[in-house]
Amino acid sequence: MIMTIKNRAKVNFYQDLKTNGCPVCNYVNEIVLDFFSQWVHSFAKRPDVQDEHAAGLGFCSFHTWRLESAASARGISAGYPKLLERLARDLSNIARSSDNLEESVKELIKQRDDCPICTLMLDSEKYYVEQLAGFLRGDEGRKAYEGSQGVCLHHLAMLQASLPEKQTGAYLLMQAARRFSEMAEDMRSFARKYDALERYLLTRKERNACSCALIHVAGLRWLSTS
Repeated sequence: MIMTIKNRAKVNFYQDLKTNGCPVCNYVNEIVLDFFSQWVHSFAKRPDVQDEHAAGLGFCSFHTWRLESAASARGISAGYPKLLERLARDLSNIARSSDNLEESVKELIKQRDDCPICTLMLDSEKYYVEQLAGFLRGDEGRKAYEGSQGVCLHHLAMLQASLPEKQTGAYLLMQAARRFSEMAEDMRSFARKYDALERYLLTRKERNACSCALIHVAGLRWLSTS
């Protein structure tokens, strides 16, 4: 299954940093959505794509369910039987000849470190973080980042690895600390106004504080595979 990072030339950090979420998460999610939007049609129609999917034992559990959300039941039903038939053959052979049934069955379960979409995600994530690190070495990049919500904790740690100069890394940590403090106050304000039936006084920042905080602590929900 051949998957490549698309639209690399279209990365625009000035635009990306305007999000309330994490720009790295958003980029990786867009790559995955782009893959599924192209692949699911071929999966439902083309025997060679179905054969390749079956030969590779499909996707990890997380991305199997992501497939369910991206494709129709009809499309999955057209493309999935070859994988199921392969599993049926392998399980029959294991039952007849394997000395270690548990380990033999485990070998049929697709793991994250061998899932093609997980690999695509990691490749996309690494590329974007490296490009963002270069962007943040310049004064204009830092200025744009300072006015943004920044990245989630996971990608903040990855940025540290891509920024060997301690000064820039420490600057990003201080920016993240400031934003988390602001989010905490926005969430408290949201709760106070909500309880006091003053919801009409809620600001946009206060309304977005809950989702923004969760994303910056745990990353985008669709990318959480743990």
